[in-house]
Amino acid sequence: MKTKWYFGTLIVILALFGACQENLTVPNQEIVLQFSSTNISSSEVKLAITNVKEQLETIGVSKVDIREEANGRLVISYFSDSTVANVKDALSTATLAIYYASNEGNQSELPTKQTYNIDVFEITKSSDPGFGSSGKLLFELKQDYDRFSNPNVFVYATEATSVEKNVEVQVAYKQNKTIAIAINNIPHQIPECRAGPVS
Repeated sequence: MKTKWYFGTLIVILALFGACQENLTVPNQEIVLQFSSTNISSSEVKLAITNVKEQLETIGVSKVDIREEANGRLVISYFSDSTVANVKDALSTATLAIYYASNEGNQSELPTKQTYNIDVFEITKSSDPGFGSSGKLLFELKQDYDRFSNPNVFVYATEATSVEKNVEVQVAYKQNKTIAIAINNIPHQIPECRAGPVS
């Protein structure tokens, strides 16, 4: 029994140690890569992605995640200690170098500056998910009022007199009293005996 307990404790300690050693870095910036023309080949897309990845690696980016949205845009999320302005500068110099290399006369397979647009954004985490930055609600309550209701409805109610109320109370008391007496008499009518075979 103690060996099972020791073994279970050892597994829990190792799991906690492994969880503490894992780096939990969440992406804090993202790049939106949008191609200017609709007829882009998959090789050009791959070359653009590798180009952006190489530039991000030179900056010192980690945890790069690429996803494609429905409208053909690519979103590259990553964790970086540098600011958004530094990342934009690094990516713009890389795209200018590609643009100049393609205009020198040698036709390289890398996409030119006109092929795609790059936007860099910082991912912000808000502590209050229901409110925006100005403290206003992000959603709006829509109230539909019934236009045809008439709030001036006259209700004709007759007021009960004290004699009528007293009669109702006396009838209810008599009914409840007879029910209580009937419930008290039932246990005396049921015989108490031993269940089981006759001895």
